[in-house]
Amino acid sequence: MTTRAFAYLDTLSYFKQQNKSKVLANFLAKKLLSDKNLRAFESCNYDVVDHEEISESLNRHLLNGGKRFRAILAYLVWELFSDASEDSRANVIARASEHVHAAFLSHDDVIDQAQERRGQLSFNQVVGNRLAVLAGDSLLSKVMLDVSSLGSIKLMQALSLCISKTVEGEIWQNNNRWNASVGMNDVLNLGSQKTGALFSWTASAPAILHNMPEFVVERLNAFANLLGVLFQMADDALDFTLESEKEYAKDLKEGLVNSATLSLLECYPHLRMDLHLCFSEKKVSRFWSEDQWVSASELHSQKIAHHVAKATHEITLLRQSESLNQKSVVFDKLEYLLSLAATRKV
Repeated sequence: MTTRAFAYLDTLSYFKQQNKSKVLANFLAKKLLSDKNLRAFESCNYDVVDHEEISESLNRHLLNGGKRFRAILAYLVWELFSDASEDSRANVIARASEHVHAAFLSHDDVIDQAQERRGQLSFNQVVGNRLAVLAGDSLLSKVMLDVSSLGSIKLMQALSLCISKTVEGEIWQNNNRWNASVGMNDVLNLGSQKTGALFSWTASAPAILHNMPEFVVERLNAFANLLGVLFQMADDALDFTLESEKEYAKDLKEGLVNSATLSLLECYPHLRMDLHLCFSEKKVSRFWSEDQWVSASELHSQKIAHHVAKATHEITLLRQSESLNQKSVVFDKLEYLLSLAATRKV
């Protein structure tokens, strides 16, 4: 990676450390989006106004700020298919992806009985469990209404499948709390469902609306799903990072085995017995050393790099598509977005 690229990543890290998500979102959008889509990104309104009590809470706490990673992905993929003036349909896709994400965050906080999220009070702690559930439901209903206005049954079917997969992932995760026998294939499939499904819909929606060949839709689906999986894997590593915004070993304390934990166990198999003991008592004390995690993090980085390579291959296949072979700049930006997600700089 070039010196300039490292400087870019350092700048992103600074914004994250300063907890300036909105500034980070604007910075990233300016680097990656064309002028017309940057204007659309900056003017897109994520606030909701349907129910006064719910809307006020959502707009103030859950929809205020954020890195808008999914929205940026939507606008960036849109550039593959449209060179025309601003298209309001892109706004609908970007807004819907962020609203679905926020809805599941709202529900997750209730299910997990969360106290904090990234160092801040979780949404359910601010508004209460009842309102948090209703807010999530309200967001999902708004998404259905907005996306259906685009008139594409195929797009609505894809969105329904996306939400269904996410729910399936949540159910599986809930059923496997305190299960020390969870394996890497299990957690990668979970990442594909809970994170990758929404990434896939966000990236494939522009292709569906532009009536692109099924090959293009499938490749974008595959690329974005891998993007979501490695995004989750990089986030898992933050569980063992002392300077992270996440609570240290948060997943383990909640009875969840993630990909970073499994990389640690792969490097040090004898720790599996300690994990079983902790999970049998439903109380996790630190059974690994910092040096052990440093070694395991190298293996974990290799696993992330493997998924980066697979996602890059999907982009390579798209580059070869006759209808998209003039879009090399956009593909370069998608690969760059991939590298940012892999290093969890977004």
